[in-house]
Amino acid sequence: MHNQTATHSLADTCALFRRHGMDDEHLGELAGRGNHYRRGVPEIPQVFERMLAGDRVVAGGRPGR
Repeated sequence: MHNQTATHSLADTCALFRRHGMDDEHLGELAGRGNHYRRGVPEIPQVFERMLAGDRVVAGGRPGR
């Protein structure tokens, strides 16, 4: 999503939404506004830790449920 690579480009996203029934008016609005993901996530982390079902997360020094 961030780098607009294959299958995550704006054109691919619009094509997906078209296949799922989005009308041309809304597709035009989507295409016109551009990549909102990059506005909300201007930089992505260089590393990440994958989470799997059943993993426990500690936030603020307190374990999750």
